[in-house]
Amino acid sequence: MKTLFFLFIIKRIKKYYNINKRLIRYNFVRPHHNYKSLFTENRKTKELEYKSYCTNIKNDYNTESTFDIHCKQSMEYLDNLEDLDVHYSSKPKIIQGCIYLYFWIYEKELQKSIYNKNNHDIYKKLLEQYNAYNTGSNINHICSTHIKDELNGNLKNLYYLYYIFYKLKKENEFASTDCKCAENCFTLYMDSISSCDNDISGEFCEKLEKFRSQYNEHMKNNVTCGEKYTYLPSAIKFDRKAFLISVLVILIIIFTLFGLYKVNINLN
Repeated sequence: MKTLFFLFIIKRIKKYYNINKRLIRYNFVRPHHNYKSLFTENRKTKELEYKSYCTNIKNDYNTESTFDIHCKQSMEYLDNLEDLDVHYSSKPKIIQGCIYLYFWIYEKELQKSIYNKNNHDIYKKLLEQYNAYNTGSNINHICSTHIKDELNGNLKNLYYLYYIFYKLKKENEFASTDCKCAENCFTLYMDSISSCDNDISGEFCEKLEKFRSQYNEHMKNNVTCGEKYTYLPSAIKFDRKAFLISVLVILIIIFTLFGLYKVNINLN
């Protein structure tokens, strides 16, 4: 019985460690920089330099005519992101910048049906080609290491929520009265909270709840979109922490009473 108890404790510690590792990744969903500013107007000065590397990507995948310009813009963006790494040595900023670029080029280009769900592979190829262009860069190493599993499943949805919300707050791209950005946030959020029932650890739903709080605070004074898109319902149906703590306390009491019972038998 004691062995089972210690195995239970060890499993809980391992689970807590794994949760904390995932929570470190979740911390990247709040940008520390105005990444749109890295898309400058000086692309034409290096357009010929970028051309062959973008052609290498086009040779491996079917692309539309618009891919070339978006690829060159992305290469220039990575050049400017590289400057952040050189001047500030800020790995979180670089990782966030790579995630921002993924969703930028996804919206501009890679969501089109012609790419046949190769968007992630094309993005990896883009990072590789930038590394070939700028052999002294750490961008591909930093980003490939950290985003390998970042842009899948629930975590991808959370990043995308913050990407849309970031544009809503910082870039004012969705100032039109149709409130398209708010609608996108609402739809993706509602799709995401439907998976909370399968979120055993609860950390994903807690992060959704934090997003909800920020979004509702930002949108509470918005009078053009209507309540449907200005208020997000709670993602948490019950207090998971309180439930887990209660279960743990009950188990500790049971094992303690069992131990006292065994001691009492031995004394008698």
